[in-house]
Amino acid sequence: MSVEEILTKSLIIYIFYIMLSKQNYIIMWIIFILLIATYLTYIQTNYLKNNNTEFYDSLSSFLICGICIVTIVGFLMYLHKQYNEHAYNFDLSKFIFDTNQCDKFKSL
Repeated sequence: MSVEEILTKSLIIYIFYIMLSKQNYIIMWIIFILLIATYLTYIQTNYLKNNNTEFYDSLSSFLICGICIVTIVGFLMYLHKQYNEHAYNFDLSKFIFDTNQCDKFKSL
């Protein structure tokens, strides 16, 4: 792999991590279940290398698309929720790059 490919994949993983950290817990669990299903499909595909793996390849593609869609929708839902709660001083860069902290701990 070239350096550009490694940097591109690293950037994609970092963006996925940021979007995953800005989710509610139900959506996050759905994404984790889809990730586990994708990994199990990958293992099954490698196990059946010589046999017909078309089904597992299409299932893997479907799961990856589902993960992307659920991640984006969950991120947008959480963004909308936070914008409605903090509309008077909402900052998108602070939302994306700042840490999640409860209001209770801000005074400490």
